[in-house]
Amino acid sequence: MNSCTSVETLCRVDEECMEEMPRSVEKSVSVDLSSEGLSGEMVIRFSIDMNGKFKVYDQREEERFHQALNYGIRHNAQINELADMCCLSPSTFKRRFRERMGLSPHLWFVQHRMKLAHDILLKADISTTELARLCCYNNTSYFITVFKGYYGISPGRLKKSLQQEQARD
Repeated sequence: MNSCTSVETLCRVDEECMEEMPRSVEKSVSVDLSSEGLSGEMVIRFSIDMNGKFKVYDQREEERFHQALNYGIRHNAQINELADMCCLSPSTFKRRFRERMGLSPHLWFVQHRMKLAHDILLKADISTTELARLCCYNNTSYFITVFKGYYGISPGRLKKSLQQEQARD
């Protein structure tokens, strides 16, 4: 490992390396943990943002974050539950979520659930109630309101227009 990729106390990159890194660049470093009395290797991703702040994310954190996203899309999980999955406090989870995804967790999940609902409507003949349930909405009326706000049309009307198009073809 050269001096630029050395890591002190597992996660701190030496000062020379930080000075050499241009702003807004991401870099991954593979660290041999045997010198710390541990076995294996850890991959650390780090970057310096536009404000000059240095950020470190290890691979395990990234994996936990993606597992939480997948779980959150499939289940109606609360922020506390997702934060626990990532071994973070709820406020840190929200902050890191916004840094990574550019949206709050709530808006990101709504956006992805609405895209999922739209895709399901395009491919399957399904009731609005069942569609709402599949997209983690317990209240069908609220689901219809959110869907209409997002797409400008209710799921039922979209389904009907898709069926009419298919009948013409």
